[in-house]
Amino acid sequence: MGIYLRMAKIYEKQGIDTKVAECYEKALEIDPENTELLSQYANYNERKGNKENSVQIYQKLASSD
Repeated sequence: MGIYLRMAKIYEKQGIDTKVAECYEKALEIDPENTELLSQYANYNERKGNKENSVQIYQKLASSD
């Protein structure tokens, strides 16, 4: 999972948004309940204006408590 998160951060700095999303999705396939990862992905979506995705992820976070 760690490699995908590092790759996501690199792609984000490069502005390659489709690759960022792919990396987060791959990381979540490995560890779907990782709250830190979910939070980072939700924040990323929020920064990019993807409010619908962000809300869905935040709802998943809220239900995991």
